[in-house]
Amino acid sequence: MTRSRLIVLLIVVALIGAFFAFDLERFFTLEALKAQQAAIAAYRDAHPIATAGAYFLLYIVVTGLSLPGAAVLTLCSFQVRSVQSGSHQRRAVVHDHAHRYRFEQRLHTSFGSESLHE
Repeated sequence: MTRSRLIVLLIVVALIGAFFAFDLERFFTLEALKAQQAAIAAYRDAHPIATAGAYFLLYIVVTGLSLPGAAVLTLCSFQVRSVQSGSHQRRAVVHDHAHRYRFEQRLHTSFGSESLHE
């Protein structure tokens, strides 16, 4: 093992160890985030770019190290994305429905005309 790989391995082990040693898992529960929801929303409204960047980095670290709480961060991503204006949100919903419709049409074409909803 090369020296650089050993250093990276030691950093990863130290990060995982610190996560559990300092009991940081308590911050990644739905209850903890719900209790801080107003404060998080106020900070998000005051600093939208910094909030999105911090969330992005935190999500990468937590999921990359397979730490507990990645599912909670995924569920809470809507709070970070809600900094978008209403028109952006409407476009995202229309875009999602359009893709769902195209996917359903492709399934009908591939597997026959029976309804997917029955």
